Amino acid sequence: MRFPFRTRRPASPSVAAVPPSWTERGRRRSEWLFLGGLVALVVGTAGTLAFLCRQSEALYQAMAQQGTGLQAQTLEALRELYTDEVVARLEPLGIEARSDYARAGHSIPLPATLLMDLGEKLRRERPGFAIRLFSDYPFPGRHGGGPQDDFEREALQQLRADPDRPFVRFETLDGRPTIRYAVADRMQATCVSCHNRHPHSPKRDWKVGDVRGVLQVIRPLDDRVAQAHGRLVWALGATIAVYGLGVVGLGATVLKLRWTSANLRQAEAFAHSLVDSLPVNVLRKDRQGRFTFGNGTFCRSLGRHLEEVVGKTDFDFYSPELATKYRQDDQHVLETGATLRTVEEHRLPDGEVRYVEVLKTPIFDAQGAVAGTQCVFWDVTARKLAEDERDRFFTLSVDMLCVAGFDGYFKRLNPAWERTLGWSEAELLGKPYIDFVHPDDRAANEGAGAQGAAGHHRR
Repeated sequence: MRFPFRTRRPASPSVAAVPPSWTERGRRRSEWLFLGGLVALVVGTAGTLAFLCRQSEALYQAMAQQGTGLQAQTLEALRELYTDEVVARLEPLGIEARSDYARAGHSIPLPATLLMDLGEKLRRERPGFAIRLFSDYPFPGRHGGGPQDDFEREALQQLRADPDRPFVRFETLDGRPTIRYAVADRMQATCVSCHNRHPHSPKRDWKVGDVRGVLQVIRPLDDRVAQAHGRLVWALGATIAVYGLGVVGLGATVLKLRWTSANLRQAEAFAHSLVDSLPVNVLRKDRQGRFTFGNGTFCRSLGRHLEEVVGKTDFDFYSPELATKYRQDDQHVLETGATLRTVEEHRLPDGEVRYVEVLKTPIFDAQGAVAGTQCVFWDVTARKLAEDERDRFFTLSVDMLCVAGFDGYFKRLNPAWERTLGWSEAELLGKPYIDFVHPDDRAANEGAGAQGAAGHHRR
C-alpha cells in the first residue's frame, strides 16, 4: 500500500555540495567562448555583408553615373560638332536647319531637333531610355517643352544656381531602377542671335553662357542587378538569425558581386565603344594628370595603343611647353570646376601648323567631388584658315565691305568705309545705316532690308 503523505527526508551529511572541477569549468568556459565566437562570427559576417552591400550600391551608382555622364557629354559634343561642322557649312548653300525639316524638304534638323529625334529612336529600341531637352522658356507649340515633374523643376533650379555640376537622382520608374542625369544647356554664340530675334521666342535677352534649359538623360538600369542587390539585403537579415544561411548568403554575395561587376563592365564597354567610334578625340585624366582613358581617334593621333597611354602623362607624349600648358589647363578645371573651351595652335614635328578646338570639363565622383578631367577636341584647321583668309580679304579689300544686322545697324566695317566716306568707325556703328544712304535710295534699301529680315525670321 502506498503511503498517503510525502515526507521530507533530512539531507545526509555525506551528500554535501561539491564545487565544480577545473575540467567542468574549462568545458563551460569553452562553450561560452564557442558561443561568443559564433556570435562574433555571425556579427562579423553580417557586418561584412552590410559593408559589401554598401560597396556594391556605391559601385553600382558610381558606374551608372559615370556611364550616363559620359553619354550626356557625348550628346553635348555631338550637338556642338553638328552645329559647327554641319549646320554652319550647309547654311551658306541654302540648306537651312528647321524644326519641321521632315515636311519642309531641302532642309536639315535643328541641333535640338536632332537630339530629340535621336532620343525617340533610342527610346523605341530600348524602352525606358529617354533624352529630353526642356526649359522654363519653351517655344510656343512645342508639346512637353517645359518641366514635367518635381525632378525636372528641381534640376532647372539647381543648374541655374550651379550650371557646372550635374543634377543626378536614382529613381524607380515604371517598376525599373533608373538614373536621371541632367546637365545645363547653355547658350552658345551661334544660338543667341537666333533666339533673341525669333518672333516666337519667349525670351529675347539671352547672352552667351546663359542656362537656356536642361539636357536630361533617363537611363534604365539592369533589372537583374537591382534584384541581386535586393537578395543581398535579404541574405543579410537571414544571416543574423541563422549562421548557416549567413555563410550561404556570403557565398551568394560574392557570386552576385561578380555578376554585378560583369554587367557593369559590359555597360561601361558599351559606353566606351560608343565614344571610341566618334570622329573626335576623347580622353580622361585623374587628378594627377595621368591618362585613364583615350578613344580610338586620340590613340591613333599619338600612334599608341590604349595600354601604352593609360597611366602616362602629357609629358610622355608632348613637348615640355605643350605638356606644361595642358597641365595648367587641367589644374584650372580641377580647381574651379568650370568648363574650359578654347582653340589652340599646334605645330607638328614637320613644321605644319594645325588648329584644334578643345572642350575640357570636370569629372565628378559619386560624392560630387572633382575626380579628374575629360577633354574632347577636334581639328578645325580648315575652318580657322578660312576665317583668317576671310578676315584678311575683308580688311584689305578696297571695296566697302560690311556686316549689317536686321536691327538696322552696322555690325562690322572694313577700313575702306573710313577712307571713302570720311566717317569714323565709331560714328558709322553708332547710327542706323539708313542714315548714310542717299535719300533717293532709301526706299529700295529699306525694302531689301525688310525682305531679308522676313526670310531670317521664317528660318
